[in-house]
Amino acid sequence: MMQWMDINLIFARLCGMVIRRKKIDRSVDILASGRKIVDLPAGWEFIIDCQNHGPIKFDFNRYRDHGREDITEQLRNTIWSMRHSLQNYTLKSYETVGIRRFWKFLDYLAAEGEPITHFKQVNRKLIDQFLNWLDLQTATSGINKGEPFSAPSKLAIFIAIKSIFIYCQKQNPESVNPDC
Repeated sequence: MMQWMDINLIFARLCGMVIRRKKIDRSVDILASGRKIVDLPAGWEFIIDCQNHGPIKFDFNRYRDHGREDITEQLRNTIWSMRHSLQNYTLKSYETVGIRRFWKFLDYLAAEGEPITHFKQVNRKLIDQFLNWLDLQTATSGINKGEPFSAPSKLAIFIAIKSIFIYCQKQNPESVNPDC
């Protein structure tokens, strides 16, 4: 009988050792800004994987020239944050339709001697200038090559860039010009 109790004691000790093991810490270090959790992208290039459309690559390196890294960083972080609420195709169209056209406008301003390098410089007057500049632009490819942008095309460009700016303003109000 004694042997049986010794075996039970050994078994109980072994089971007790398993229970007393240190738990694995699976917490993730995240940056916190006040009470907000800051969700930063992996880098200037990243892939957003969508269950409906698969992975789509975003590359913000092309926008980092002419001292516009501040604006590029804000737009990159905004696109990254919007991935929770929008499909990746929508985000890609925001980048290709909205940001790329806005960047061409910023290039135009830089050539005219009015460089825009910080997000705080984007205000209502600049947006109005952007819309006037869009009126003068022509399609560079497709059936309508050489013709002015149609009203629906200009509207799509404006909606894309406006959506990004509004989201950025909601997420990080201190980085946006209040006149925007």
